Formats: sequence, structure tokens, C-alpha cells
Amino acid sequence: MKRLHLTSVLLLAAACGSETPSEADYLDVVRQTVSFTERDARRAAPLGAATGPLLLDVKSFRGGSLRATGTIVETDRIAAAVDRPFVPTVPDSSFNCLDMELGMSCWVPKNGVFVHLNLASRSPDRLTMHVTSTVTASNFIPPVLCDRQFQLEFARGERGWVMQDTVAKKTC
Repeated sequence: MKRLHLTSVLLLAAACGSETPSEADYLDVVRQTVSFTERDARRAAPLGAATGPLLLDVKSFRGGSLRATGTIVETDRIAAAVDRPFVPTVPDSSFNCLDMELGMSCWVPKNGVFVHLNLASRSPDRLTMHVTSTVTASNFIPPVLCDRQFQLEFARGERGWVMQDTVAKKTC
């Protein structure tokens, strides 16, 4: 019985032998994630939409850091890593809605792009980021929100983390 237990422990240790991503690794992946997601949202937005600021839920990326690295990365470090101008926000204040005669109308303030991390996960030598962008689809009357969701796969390369795959989970 003891031999079987020791063998199981050794196999488990070998399977978990890859290095946990560091804070610097995670921040590099966050920068790439925000850049891709904002660029995609602006490209896919209806004409005249998504011309305003980037509204970023920095706290969602803070929450994702625990699953990705095993530690919490503080929001000021995440904000610095993003390396682009943005307005820090949370989901509750990222949308305005009004009940109108034609139905509910919702929009992203200042015609911006809202980016939120849904989930970060890791496996040996891979980080996966599930992220959502939201813009105002002003080509509808009344305007509605357009959410795009992606699963972004990053692999450890010789020069850091590289985006390997993008899977669209929801488009509008």
C-alpha cells in the first residue's frame, strides 16, 4: 500500500512539474489580452460605434491572477502593464440603460469599449484567458449592447508568452 501511495505521489509531482507562471508572465499575457480584445471590438463594431475610450475592468484581471499565478497581482501593477490609456471601471458602471417606448436601450458610456476578464486558467506551459468586450451597437433603434467573447490561448515560448489561438465564443 505504501509503495502504491509513493508511486502516486511521484507521478503527481512529475505531472505538476512545470513552472507556475510568474507575475511578469501574467502581466505580459494581460497586456496582449487587452490589446487583442480592444482591437477586435473596434474592428467588429458597427460604423461610428466604439470610437470612445477603453473602459477596463482592472479588478477582473486582478481576480484572474490568482488562478493564473497562484498569487494576487495588485490592480496598480495590472494597470501599468496594460500600456495604453484607459478608464478603470467595473461592470455595474460600464453600461447605461433606459427603458424607452421602443424597449430597453443600453449603451457603453462615451461610445467606448468595455473589456472584462471572465476567467483565467492555467495548465502546464499554457495560460487561457476568457474575455468579453462590449460596445454599443448604434445601428439598432433603440441602441443595444454588442458582446464579443473570446477564449485566448497563450503558450510559453523562448521569448515569453505567445498567443497561440483565439476562439470566438460569442459574436454579434
